[in-house]
Amino acid sequence: MVVKVYIDEREREQYYRAGELSLDLGSEVVVECAERLRVGKVVGKAPYFPLHKLKQPLKPVMRLATSEDLERLRRMTAREGEARQLAVRLAAGRQGPMKIAYVRSSSDGYKLTVFFTAEERVDFRDLVRDLSHRLRAKIEMKQIGVRDEAAITGAGLGSCGRTLCCKSWLPSFHPVTMKMAKEQKLSLNSTKVTGVCGRLKCCLAYEYPIYSELVRQLPKIGQPVDTLQGPGTVQVQDILGEAVTVVLETGVSLRVTLDEIMQIAAARYHERGGGHPCNKCGDGSGCGNGSGCGNGSCRANSTPPGESYERDQDSGSNE
Repeated sequence: MVVKVYIDEREREQYYRAGELSLDLGSEVVVECAERLRVGKVVGKAPYFPLHKLKQPLKPVMRLATSEDLERLRRMTAREGEARQLAVRLAAGRQGPMKIAYVRSSSDGYKLTVFFTAEERVDFRDLVRDLSHRLRAKIEMKQIGVRDEAAITGAGLGSCGRTLCCKSWLPSFHPVTMKMAKEQKLSLNSTKVTGVCGRLKCCLAYEYPIYSELVRQLPKIGQPVDTLQGPGTVQVQDILGEAVTVVLETGVSLRVTLDEIMQIAAARYHERGGGHPCNKCGDGSGCGNGSGCGNGSCRANSTPPGESYERDQDSGSNE
């Protein structure tokens, strides 16, 4: 049995192997998380978890939590809170702006890792010495990005109303650029495309590949196209609808789908003699019985209607 375990608000819910343990929802268990033993709560069961698709095996549930484990968790949480408050006070009086995000304690409490954000490199050696002296522990400083901070200490909900991807399931961050928003025709208002971390939303990259593929298939804005009502010029692209708005020479606007454009292009291709190889290479032998010219190098055998259409459009032909 595989179970989902909630550890705390700074860690995303993770899956563990229950093994022979009989666990109910709400059971408190001891698991290994971030290279230390933690106490978590079972919040779900996954009897059909696809273990065969995992690149690394799931970690096991160590045991049911005892009263000693819960007391150790209480002391650890209190020590982390005390260390963070002290680190915030000491960091405020030093050069180099830095923001203390959170503090993580080892299982035995003798090592404290302080996570912080800063716009540039910070000399924190004096801070480490002061913290180590006051807390009687080994201090390690780790600089993280604002996205990591949001994933751990953020409000947890995005503008979509769902839990932040970085807080719920996103295993790592990937590059997100303004080009992705532009190609998806999204509003470039900063409040619309930025997340709680102040950076571009990670979800901008999710649908970008399919948008890029659809955009490549559609005629470009300003490109001349043929329609059933006559020639016109593309004014607007409807990417997901796979259609464009065309303004005819008469000034009338109409919506034309990509299928309609390709059908007209294919019909024009055949009208120009592209329907039979012999009409291209000039060899009429075999035309009467429909066997074709048999010339494998004939351009008509390798030129699909789509390419002919694009070539004609590039030259501005509206025949």
